Amino acid sequence: AQPIFRDQKRYHELADPKLKGNYPEKGLNQAIAVAAMCLQEEASTRPSIADVVTALSFLSMPTDDFCVKNPSPVASPIQDIGVDALSAAERQQAIAEAMKWGSSSRGSRLASDGGNA
Repeated sequence: AQPIFRDQKRYHELADPKLKGNYPEKGLNQAIAVAAMCLQEEASTRPSIADVVTALSFLSMPTDDFCVKNPSPVASPIQDIGVDALSAAERQQAIAEAMKWGSSSRGSRLASDGGNA
């Protein structure tokens, strides 16, 4: 899987074929980013399992982008709109933080190794 991580055009190869492309592309990209962080060679640069569970929990929630492409047959109550928007914002924040953490961890490791990673 690691060679595929380097080519975003091939990410769909990592998705479950039973989904038949019925998933948000952005969600797949984010899940692959989390997976890539978990496969770091140096244990100290990998996220904790709690961080992974948190990131994947956010990713497993329905997103507005996906709901627009694949509307559910039953409309949500109006009072839930604010909660859904907040959840989406929180989800994006958590994923952004996880990605930032992964990038900074790799950068720190490279600096401490003198660029010999």
